[in-house]
Amino acid sequence: MSNSISIDNKESKLKRINNILNNNVELLEKMISKTEEFYGHISDRLPEIEEEIDGTIEETELLINYFIENDHRESRSANFKISEILENLQSRIAKVYEVLSSRFEVTHSLEGFINKSDDEQAEFVKLLNLIQELEEVLNDLEILSINAIIFSAKTGREGAGFRVISNKIKQLTSNIKDKYQLIQLSILELQKWYKSFEGDLEELTSSEEEVANNYSLESQEIFSAVLDSLSGISSLLKDFMDHIKEVVEPIYDIIILLQNQDIIRQNLENLIEITQSMKEEIDKLDSNDSIDENLDILMFINEVSNLSKKLSSNILKQLDDSLFEINNKFNKINSDLIGLEKDGEEITSFLIDNNKEEKEDMISIERIYENLDIFINKLGKKLTKIEGRYYSLAKNEEDFYDNMKAIEESFYETNNIANQFTKIKFLAKIEFSRITNNKHSFVTDIESIIEQFIASSNHNDELYHELKEELEDNYSHFIELAMNNQKLIKKSNQLIEESKEDLFLTKKLIKEAVQGLNKAINRLFLEVKGVNKEIEDCFTLREVGEEVIKSLETIQREVVEMRDYYLAKIGKSNWNSNNKKLEKLLDKFTSYIERKTAQDEIVDLEVDVGSAGGELTLF
Repeated sequence: MSNSISIDNKESKLKRINNILNNNVELLEKMISKTEEFYGHISDRLPEIEEEIDGTIEETELLINYFIENDHRESRSANFKISEILENLQSRIAKVYEVLSSRFEVTHSLEGFINKSDDEQAEFVKLLNLIQELEEVLNDLEILSINAIIFSAKTGREGAGFRVISNKIKQLTSNIKDKYQLIQLSILELQKWYKSFEGDLEELTSSEEEVANNYSLESQEIFSAVLDSLSGISSLLKDFMDHIKEVVEPIYDIIILLQNQDIIRQNLENLIEITQSMKEEIDKLDSNDSIDENLDILMFINEVSNLSKKLSSNILKQLDDSLFEINNKFNKINSDLIGLEKDGEEITSFLIDNNKEEKEDMISIERIYENLDIFINKLGKKLTKIEGRYYSLAKNEEDFYDNMKAIEESFYETNNIANQFTKIKFLAKIEFSRITNNKHSFVTDIESIIEQFIASSNHNDELYHELKEELEDNYSHFIELAMNNQKLIKKSNQLIEESKEDLFLTKKLIKEAVQGLNKAINRLFLEVKGVNKEIEDCFTLREVGEEVIKSLETIQREVVEMRDYYLAKIGKSNWNSNNKKLEKLLDKFTSYIERKTAQDEIVDLEVDVGSAGGELTLF
């Protein structure tokens, strides 16, 4: 039926409903804009946050690599692993001990030179004993010279020829004495040199034994404690890295939650389209006087308003399940990062601050470097001292060879004099035969002493050359070994110092890595904190959504009043509306949750809800 009706406040009601719908469109567009802004911002920031996470883990791995072996040789810390440098340092120190262990070869080369056993005298001691033999022969010659002068004086004119011989004996004896004094002086100089050499050798042996025994044991203890501590520190850093990964684990859940943005946007756009359809119906109601058509419109608006309320509630729930859940996860990350930051500060204190306390049987890095520095410096000073001893022993070789040469020359000249004594013995025998027919006992004495001198001179010369050859061979071999050991120790000391420089370079690198780790954690903390602050603005979306729901309730009240008015006009209590408009509207729903909501809210309408597996239908 068609008849004209009049409602006093119809126009105002329709205007109010229209305003509400316009406002709702603006609110829904605002929600779309805000969610896009927020989700977009999170999507933009996530790569930065992930980069900071990767940077933090990389810095931690870098630190771990400084302490332990790692298969990734391309790591920028590959050449500066403390464990490798320590093993290299330990190897170089061990080589020093090997050099010092060869000291037995050095001392063995001088066994004949310095041996003091009861069974056999050392060659050098035999050389010193020549002094006593030379003094005995010289005494006999001096007595012979005096007796020859006395004898020539007693013989008067007949002994004139013998006086020449006695003067020659005196002259040769004086020459012999001069040569023997030179030999004696050279031997005494050698004796002084020998005592100094022997003292230096004893000090060298003592120093080498101290380093080879005491220092070797000390270095083993230090390196064992240090390597155990480094293993503990690497475990500590691994735990810290695991903590980092655990703290940032929610980031990967957030990435999944961000995928809800498209669904929420599409649901909001559909809600705007529904709102626009209600506006179109309101415009028809304003220009239509047919009660039946108006009742159909009012029933449609009422159903759609109710459905819109449920859809709005669903959208808010979706926001809760994604947007607000993202906020919760960032809050948890933020809270955990505070704990992580505290752990980082403790690690920093333990690794790079002047912290010398032990932590769970681990020596602090500062203590490790201090112990190694003290030991290396102490060892270096000792090795320098040993090197100096070798140099001191080797540098005095000129004194040895000069004195040996002087003795040799004196023996050579003594032998020449001995040859002259042979002539004297022959001339003395002839002169005695001329003076007296009987062989005088003095002649026998002359012959005996001269023969004894010649024999002693030849024997001493022969003995000296034998001793000289052995002494010089032994001493030359010793000098060769000593110089080689000096070079090896000097080189080892330089290598140890280089290892020390590498070791203390790692201290600098560790400090930089720890500082880098702290900066990475701080950057990650600031990134998360910044996102959290922006999330707070998104909580206003719930207020906007609730405002839309309340406005829809207002529309429903207005629509119900108008519906009841029209029903009263026609004398009916209810009205069965045409569902074709609703069916057409529902065709625009693209998600499972929208269709399921429509099915639940509109009981007399069949809705194909589809599958819950796919939330979003794209066209």
